[in-house]
This record gives sequence, structure tokens and C-alpha cells, in this order.
Amino acid sequence: MQRLREERGAIAVIVAILMVALIGFVAIAVDVAAMWSEKRQLQNGADAGALAIAQACAKNACGSPSATAQSFATLNKNDGSATGTVVSLTGSQVTVRASDPHENWFARIFGSDQTAV
Repeated sequence: MQRLREERGAIAVIVAILMVALIGFVAIAVDVAAMWSEKRQLQNGADAGALAIAQACAKNACGSPSATAQSFATLNKNDGSATGTVVSLTGSQVTVRASDPHENWFARIFGSDQTAV
């Protein structure tokens, strides 16, 4: 009976130590999921912009490809803050790039403030 009293609270110490690691892994998972989601949104915006420009140019009505790329990049981003640019526009190929700096929520702990996507 005396031995149990001496070991009282040992589990609390172990749980406290392991909780730090668990919270760290959760923080990394949240940041990675947010970056993945943002990358998907930017890719969708770039693809939609390139497709819209290609369809317009196929009808000989290219108009303003830069404005089209910007419009689709912005519309496909949840917060509407993406920048769409036409990288190249040749006779049969359109390349659009969408970008937006992303602030990581928990990566600041490790010294990283932003990741350019």
C-alpha cells in the first residue's frame, strides 16, 4: 500500500509530456491540410482560367487573357485573394499560374511565417 502512494501522479507527468508531442503533430497536420487545400484551389483556378482562355481563343475572340486568368483565379479561391497570370499564350497552348501567399497557423512555432504557393 505504501508503494502506491509514492507512485501517485506518475501518469499525469507522462500524459503531460506526451500531450506536447500530440499537440505538435496536430498543429503540423492542420498546416499541411490547409496548404493542400489552398494548392487545390489555386490549381483549379489556373486550370479554369487556361480552359476559358483556350475556348475564347478557339473562337477567335481572345479578348483579355490576363483579365480572364485573374478572374478565374480569384473566383476559385475561397477567400478571393489569388493572383492569376498568363505565363505563355501560343497558337495551341495556354499556361496560367495562380498564386497566393499563405500564412501558416502553427508553423510560426518552428520559425516559418509564410509559404508562397
